[in-house]
Amino acid sequence: MNKLLFRAAAVLLALLLLCGCAAPERGVVSGPAQTGAPDDMDPEAASVNLLHAKGGWYSSATGTYVADEIAFSDDWFFADPAEANPALALCSMQIEAACSNNSSGAAILRELGFYDLETRRYADYGINECACTVGVKVLHRDGTDYTLRAVFIQGSEYGETGWEQNVTVNGEDPFPSHAGYFPAVTQLLEELDPQGDPHVIWWVAGFSRGGGIANMTAAELAALGETVFACTFAAPAVTDLGELAKGPVYAGIHNYICDDDLVTMVPPWGMVRFGQDHSLSDFSPDEVTTALRKRNADAYVAVGRYYDGMWTVTYGADGSPNGGESIHDFLVRVCSGLEASVPTRADYSAPHTDSGTTEEGNVEVTWIPQDSMICLVRIFFSTADLPFSDMNDAAPLLRELIYTELETQLAAQTGDEAMAKDAVGRRWQTARSLCQAVGDDGVTPEGVYGLLVIVSPLLIRSASVLESGALPDLSNADTLPLLMTYMPEAMNLVSSANELAFSHHTDTLIVRLQLLCGE
Repeated sequence: MNKLLFRAAAVLLALLLLCGCAAPERGVVSGPAQTGAPDDMDPEAASVNLLHAKGGWYSSATGTYVADEIAFSDDWFFADPAEANPALALCSMQIEAACSNNSSGAAILRELGFYDLETRRYADYGINECACTVGVKVLHRDGTDYTLRAVFIQGSEYGETGWEQNVTVNGEDPFPSHAGYFPAVTQLLEELDPQGDPHVIWWVAGFSRGGGIANMTAAELAALGETVFACTFAAPAVTDLGELAKGPVYAGIHNYICDDDLVTMVPPWGMVRFGQDHSLSDFSPDEVTTALRKRNADAYVAVGRYYDGMWTVTYGADGSPNGGESIHDFLVRVCSGLEASVPTRADYSAPHTDSGTTEEGNVEVTWIPQDSMICLVRIFFSTADLPFSDMNDAAPLLRELIYTELETQLAAQTGDEAMAKDAVGRRWQTARSLCQAVGDDGVTPEGVYGLLVIVSPLLIRSASVLESGALPDLSNADTLPLLMTYMPEAMNLVSSANELAFSHHTDTLIVRLQLLCGE
């Protein structure tokens, strides 16, 4: 398999395995239970006066900027923050998508009357930071001035550092929030320096990874008694506080999600987002793709034309569809599989030791799931050349991966300890070969071994092997089509990657929000 295909496979696995959890808390439990607008605001705001700005937002489907008109109103920020406002959500998402770039989002905010605009860390930032666009606008109501402070956190185009932040989910100690995001949130709060001023209103937004950081930042501000209007989009879960994270103090945080977007469904350990979740999945696939085609034909061609909300479909003799599995149900199954491999949040950063046998003798492999996920990120972003000229060259490696996983599954079913040890030894040797092929100092054999432990059960299966109790003879299986019959989910990933990622694109979210607003 050539380098491009290898990287493509890695990013698909990254989609399957993106998780988030534990870090030190900062006021998110004991902060004052204050919500709603300041007391001297008029909650019954008069008619909404709209401003309009011309601008472009980043299409994650095509990698280009899409010209659009953004509607905005000062009046939105004199309503109850706990009330969902689709128009505010749409405006927030359009500007957030523009903030993938260090100038486009700021240009829109400037046209809407914001000043003191800053774009921070877009050129480069470390593992404990994030890029963002911030600005200030003065609002007037009943003879009183209020300061609206906008904070938009970059959610795409962030490279390897951001991905390592995504998967570095546990800190040294078991605390409620996401360890990978927490340092960036801390830095951001220090820069924002909230003072508890009742005449300051915060407008916070973020998409995907930026949505996770925005969610935590808004939660910290709300817990400190600040007035917060926050909109996040396609954000992962960030805390294990459960119902506490859904309390009235966080009611001004609105999370817009699609039920067939894996990023919003992880981690699979009962973790949640702060505030209120709002589904964008009430529109049919046909409604969404039709609207996408009208608004951004290039994105429709790139990711939308095959999307029907289904992962697999079976067909009758006449060619008509007669049933299948939805993307949502498939992702639920994936999350269950991940939870089977890594049952708890604590397990994610705990060492696991497997004993096996090889021709060289006994071997013990100690691996940590979180380290394996970091290896996955480094494999994807590695610039090293790989020794595969095409997919068929990878057949011997695939043959060993398939046999090892089937042996593992059969050993678990039969309780055959010798078979289980042989499978560990085979997997360890395969991991060493893969690590050597990648040739990146940040990719370790132990990390790759753990990655295979987590991923293989999701991609490789054979009902006939488990039913017969006999392992297949793959010694002559050098052709890719034969080997791929044991990897049906991998084939689905290759053929349906666009459908799987469809609901996580900025284009899809904006179109669904426009439908929600009746546009």
